[in-house]
Amino acid sequence: MLKKYCLLIPTLLSSFLFSASYYIDSNIGNDTNNGLNESTPWKTINKVNQRNYTTGDQILFKRGQTFIGQINLTNDLGTIEQPILISAYGNTSLPRPIIDAGTNNHAIYLQLCEHIEIADLEITSGGIEITAWGNWYVPDVYNGYHLHDLYIHDVAASTAISFIVGNTSNRTFSDITIENCVIEDIIGAGITINKWAGTNSDGTPATPNAYYHENLTILNNTISRVNKAGIQIGKVDNALVKGNLTSNTGYNNAIDGSGSGLWTWYTKNVLVEKNTFMGARGHTDSCGAHIDIGNEKNIFQYNLSIDNEGGFVELMGKNNGSIYRYNISINDGTRIKGVASPGTNYGNALQYGNVFWLGGYTGQNGTREGPYYTYIYNNTIYTHLGISPNFQIEDTAENALIANNALYLRENPTYNSNGPNLYNSSAQNNNLNYSNNLTWRDWRFDTLGNYFNTFNRYSGNPQFVNLNGFSAVDYIPQNSNRIVDQSINISPLDGDTILSTSDLTVTEDFFGNPIIGQPDIGAIESSIPLWFISQGMAGDSQLLADSNNDGVSNLEAYAFDLNPLNNLIGTLPYNNLGINENSLAFEYYSNALGVDYQTYVSDDLNTWTTIDSGQVSAMNGSGYKTISIPTTESSKKFIKLTVSLN
Repeated sequence: MLKKYCLLIPTLLSSFLFSASYYIDSNIGNDTNNGLNESTPWKTINKVNQRNYTTGDQILFKRGQTFIGQINLTNDLGTIEQPILISAYGNTSLPRPIIDAGTNNHAIYLQLCEHIEIADLEITSGGIEITAWGNWYVPDVYNGYHLHDLYIHDVAASTAISFIVGNTSNRTFSDITIENCVIEDIIGAGITINKWAGTNSDGTPATPNAYYHENLTILNNTISRVNKAGIQIGKVDNALVKGNLTSNTGYNNAIDGSGSGLWTWYTKNVLVEKNTFMGARGHTDSCGAHIDIGNEKNIFQYNLSIDNEGGFVELMGKNNGSIYRYNISINDGTRIKGVASPGTNYGNALQYGNVFWLGGYTGQNGTREGPYYTYIYNNTIYTHLGISPNFQIEDTAENALIANNALYLRENPTYNSNGPNLYNSSAQNNNLNYSNNLTWRDWRFDTLGNYFNTFNRYSGNPQFVNLNGFSAVDYIPQNSNRIVDQSINISPLDGDTILSTSDLTVTEDFFGNPIIGQPDIGAIESSIPLWFISQGMAGDSQLLADSNNDGVSNLEAYAFDLNPLNNLIGTLPYNNLGINENSLAFEYYSNALGVDYQTYVSDDLNTWTTIDSGQVSAMNGSGYKTISIPTTESSKKFIKLTVSLN
């Protein structure tokens, strides 16, 4: 046993004993130095490229300095516990070190490397490319990449961050995290990971092979002014894209002419949530976020989509099990086919912008089919005057449910096609359903029924807080009669083998407010609490009763200071309501002689607690108090102001 332990101990320690930190200082460095400490640093990137690195090694560039060239590593392998780190050292008050690619296409180029961390650098002229070329038909998986806290800008020759293997390669990447990066002014795309399939000899699109990249996380990045897509992922299984901001994608692309904030291609199990996509431009695609070809189980939720000229929802062919839900779309879909968009250089547009586009495109010269099993529900959609809201439902679409959306579209809808035939409900029965969507002036939408087998009109004005605003809080609905608890249940369509009931169930709205009881219409679950004066009524089920059977509950009557017996029009029992993304505040009169006031909060109308005294101000000189509720901390949906005589 002693001999066995003697052999094990050096093996366990070897990774710690032989890892090293290498320092690069362009001012005092010398490439003849050993580079192993700050007093004997290397000078150039060229020296960095002359050796291999292993478990736990660190390649550290001096802050406040610029290094010209391309970091080029091949077959360098870290481990999960000790990745190879490329980062910064020195006075943290100084700027990040700059890696300037110079005349190279990339500032950092990694080939066949694993377990790499790249952090705290400024990168310019070229981007980062991570590749796995070699024997394509060996099904190798390359693991472990963490890119974070990078500033990548003014890249004139490549994409900012790309992971790439050959079209027919069996090699893939796994366990990639890209977070907290700022990417701007890029000739290519912002972030891409792909394994393209190429084309067959007859020019038709090839079917991708069975090998997928796995476990991709893209978090909290800011991507702006990129000529192509902000984020594009292809052939990935299990991806999370969350908390990112893309703006002005495709903004200067005269060649390809497209630039969605995000799009997916032949992916599986992708969740895209809580992102903001704005200002996408291009003569094709260029949506906030679209689901391109061949995807399975893509869920897009809780995203804010603003002024993307390609539109809000775009689904192409061979997609199966796609969901758009609880998103807010503001002024998307401005593009008109055949017309050049202002401020762009790609010429006349080749496609219409759309509110909803369900298309069968599968690639150039490909056979059109699908999309299949599409669910678009509980979104809030607004388009301003001057925007023609276009609906493009092609004849290859099968099994779709569009429901519970709140649509406020100022102009009359159009039904233009980019070329393929549109769906004909009188001749086709592919189970396309448009149900329970609240639509302002819905009589204008009669023609939309031609493209659905089930078409149920639901008219009303959601009464948004601030029409044509550009913040999510501008689209909080105030018409509780048409919004609150009005959604229908969403269940898998017959024959759906991809999505389950749990996949279609949500527990919170766009802002993270809990969904209590039946969901409200649109993306926002009554973020404005229902204010009411109980005037002696108990805060219980009586409030949900309809005393005179007129369709208005006692709670709603009191919320709007109405008499529940005759529902006379009254006024809301508060003054100076203020709403923002973090809090809600209002004043109420609290100085009537001989009257006691008390405020309670509840999230279910059954259990009431006294409001935190710290959320109630002192009375001002006019007899008003102010209640401030931090919406980010409180899930309370209802507020009760009780008034009693003392």
